[in-house]
Amino acid sequence: MNMVVYYFGADHTWENLQKLGFNRRNTCILKALAEESRIIQVYNVRRVSAATLLAHIKQKRKQEKVVDVLYAPLVPTWIVGSGALNKGIFRILINLQTKSHKERTLRWCYWPRAYEQMQELGLSGEIIFDADHNLIDDPNLATEKQDALIKSLEIIARQADVVVSASRSMNTWFLNKGAKKVYRLRNGVDVDRFTSASRSTTSVAKRVGYVGILSRWIDTDLLFYIINARPEYTFTLVGADFQTTLSEQIAQKPNVEWLGKQSAEKVPALMHNMKVGLSLYRKHAGMDADSMKIYEYLAAGLPVVATRYHENIADDYNGLLSIADTYDEFLEMLDQQIESTFYLQKEEVVSFLVSATWQSRVSTFINSLENHGTES
Repeated sequence: MNMVVYYFGADHTWENLQKLGFNRRNTCILKALAEESRIIQVYNVRRVSAATLLAHIKQKRKQEKVVDVLYAPLVPTWIVGSGALNKGIFRILINLQTKSHKERTLRWCYWPRAYEQMQELGLSGEIIFDADHNLIDDPNLATEKQDALIKSLEIIARQADVVVSASRSMNTWFLNKGAKKVYRLRNGVDVDRFTSASRSTTSVAKRVGYVGILSRWIDTDLLFYIINARPEYTFTLVGADFQTTLSEQIAQKPNVEWLGKQSAEKVPALMHNMKVGLSLYRKHAGMDADSMKIYEYLAAGLPVVATRYHENIADDYNGLLSIADTYDEFLEMLDQQIESTFYLQKEEVVSFLVSATWQSRVSTFINSLENHGTES
């Protein structure tokens, strides 16, 4: 069965993503949808400024499988009735940039804001809402914003045809709120992105890597503990602060190489300069999803030392990780992996990664839609 997808929630236009890379769940899923043979057309719908819309309209483009569809509010908010007028304009702009399709149509929305924007446009089709992780029990969520978020998600639970998330607890919450169908759409990896990068012949033998944001999700006490306990190791940290100033403290350590935020294009080569990859999530009720970065470490051929941040982590990664319950155990496992030899070519790793690609995740989900199946 052929399908058409209107995708809401990408960080950039498809044109810009080709240059910037696909490194977040939302854009990786968009790319996988574009590569799925049963999906014949993908519209990447984005609300932009009037100036961006005008520049987009002026450019001539050939028809492709993925089309950037942009719209913008053109009536100033100070004009009475501007809301209704702009909604009418939105729908005209969408119709001018899309075709009429008889195929099964999906309106795919990543996060609540994208869902709200989709509702402005009067499109038809089944609604797929992607919550990503447990949005409610997120340590980074400000308390004063939680009530409004819950109300928004309760509406989505009633209206969406299918809710997907990598989080078991998020899916359970949606089921309890009356969601019609839920599906655990796990995170994945673009294996080719990592296997195509060359491993450096000058990599430091005791270089430990952490790739990801520094936020309230991670156990910062553990990070400082291992940095202080192993001055002979080089700790390479790649990522930006999120609602923290941790980088200012960490960068002062003599055995830390702080690289900050790096482009998606550079990450594979940086990982290939590392000997071990770290997963530092702290145990939290809402952190019961699989981590994209762990998949990427494995794809880059790195052994992974991880905290037991949820009870299913060992099963989620087929027993391929070194999982610690205490700080001392984490340090001991780190020492062991520094001395180990771990190759991507190991059969069990290769087999695991083949089933964990974004293409495989999305294809399996499309199968479930065709078969009317659900997975909680």
